[in-house]
Amino acid sequence: MAKPTSDGPSLFDASTSPEPARPARVPPVTVPVEVTHEPVADAAASTQETPLNQAQRKAVDHRGGPVIVLAGPGTGKTRVITARIERLLREGAEPESVLALTFTVKAAEEMRERIAERIGMDRATRLRMGTFHGYGRSLLIRFGDRIGFPEQHRLMDSAQYRRLLRGLIYEHNLFADRAGVG
Repeated sequence: MAKPTSDGPSLFDASTSPEPARPARVPPVTVPVEVTHEPVADAAASTQETPLNQAQRKAVDHRGGPVIVLAGPGTGKTRVITARIERLLREGAEPESVLALTFTVKAAEEMRERIAERIGMDRATRLRMGTFHGYGRSLLIRFGDRIGFPEQHRLMDSAQYRRLLRGLIYEHNLFADRAGVG
């Protein structure tokens, strides 16, 4: 175990505070979603028209814990996740207990809109939906102090992080054997 510093415990220190009992972690199931038709230009228009295929239905109906849906563009990922959330809510899950993450803001907004059409905006706004990056940032804001993350932080834009990386490369003489770095 790492020794605590004057600033508090390190990231790898065991917690000394009692934690509430948690259920055993259920590993997520990865369900590849196969395409049974050509990708559609307007996926929202096809939501009601095309039934879910076998792999998509498997993801929607899975009852053993979290599901990771892996598929290419235009294959119905948003539709599958939306249908799964609808099923969970219909079977009694509280909206606050649902976490749905995507890589794009557009997909997250589309999921929320589709679900709101079916279950109402009030319940849809209680769902935890967004991007992986946004969710990660919210965790840093909420729990960052536990790992030494500064309370007042700001995000770097791409130019700032390039300057930082170049400065670190120069400062630590990294890649000195390569020509043209920097």
